[in-house]
Amino acid sequence: GQTSLHMAVKGVSSQVVRLLLRADPAIVMLPDKFGNTVLHIATRKKRAEIVNELLQLPDTNVNALTRDHKTAYDIAEGLTHSEET
Repeated sequence: GQTSLHMAVKGVSSQVVRLLLRADPAIVMLPDKFGNTVLHIATRKKRAEIVNELLQLPDTNVNALTRDHKTAYDIAEGLTHSEET
């Protein structure tokens, strides 16, 4: 399963993400069934604005690993140049 925050990060409204984070900042570290935190998902979806906001939060663990042992940085590194634009 995924939290409402996981789903919001996949959507188009950054405002919804901000509201959910304000309501419960600790939700940022809850993984989905694949071990993805919202930082992993925001990185994979190339949501730079959300990634930047997540990195400002004290509860965000940049070293959190997915089930395939990847950090958000590993995911970002794996994006091809065409995916980054």
